[in-house]
Amino acid sequence: RGSVFGSGAAEWSPASSLTLTTTLAHSYSVVSDPASDRLGISKHRTDVSGGMYVSVRPSVVFFASVGRTLSPVTETSGRLSLNGGLTINVAGPAAHTPRVP
Repeated sequence: RGSVFGSGAAEWSPASSLTLTTTLAHSYSVVSDPASDRLGISKHRTDVSGGMYVSVRPSVVFFASVGRTLSPVTETSGRLSLNGGLTINVAGPAAHTPRVP
């Protein structure tokens, strides 16, 4: 189904190693779908989420977030989402200055 959507986000760093985020998103289906209409799937959907990023070291960052659908929950929508992980930045080979002839 075709859709139009918009979202906004805010980010705050209360400490040099911590960043907090929040997001609000809304979408609207612009195309009619008889099958979805029969199932009672709404054309509107609003979601909110919040998360954090923690720098353990300059090359290691832990992240986690939680999200929730604010729209009425149907058989095909999720009510809650959780995710998290660890990012490790590995330095590549050092750049060398080109030789001058």
